[in-house]
Amino acid sequence: MGNDNSDDKFDELFVPALKCCIENKSASISMIQRRFKLGYARAGKIICDMEQHHFISPQDGAKSRQVLISMDQFNELFGED
Repeated sequence: MGNDNSDDKFDELFVPALKCCIENKSASISMIQRRFKLGYARAGKIICDMEQHHFISPQDGAKSRQVLISMDQFNELFGED
């Protein structure tokens, strides 16, 4: 699944946060903060991990990031609810 940090553990909210981004068709630190009641640093780390694994696009100014993974791909990697 991963690239250079594939042996690192994900945050326990990584999978639910990724699913939230897929459902909303965008990803941002502020959305993760609001939805999961997290601080900036933790939400930022989750977004950074998503980008490193190519699940979301790199930052483009102040715009939300594009989600690069489909719900079908998500379910293959992480299973369905």
